[in-house]
Amino acid sequence: MVEHQQDAAKGIGQHLGMEDKLAKLGWRVEVSGLTALRAGQPAPVGVRVVDLAGRPVAAVSASLELGRPGQASQTRLRLAEAADGHRGILAGIEAGTWVATLRLARGQDLVTLEHGLEVR
Repeated sequence: MVEHQQDAAKGIGQHLGMEDKLAKLGWRVEVSGLTALRAGQPAPVGVRVVDLAGRPVAAVSASLELGRPGQASQTRLRLAEAADGHRGILAGIEAGTWVATLRLARGQDLVTLEHGLEVR
């Protein structure tokens, strides 16, 4: 039980560290398409990285992976650059709980964000 609490504390610390890094970079991240996912149905996903004024941040690459909690990523979504950010189509995945891991990179700057999803 102590180990779990330590792991939870590390996860919270990492999350706060990434939020702090986003703030220092002046980036805001907008993700669309990951709410209301339906099992077996493809879904368009979009990722935008903007500055505090709402302007797109140039030269940011993005990748998105999904996996079950506590397991390695099982699905990788290829995100292609588009005029309004990055876009891709998430293949239909099974129902249940998933963890989405979004990685954003520009030069030496790397931000990794995780978010829990429920697919019905």
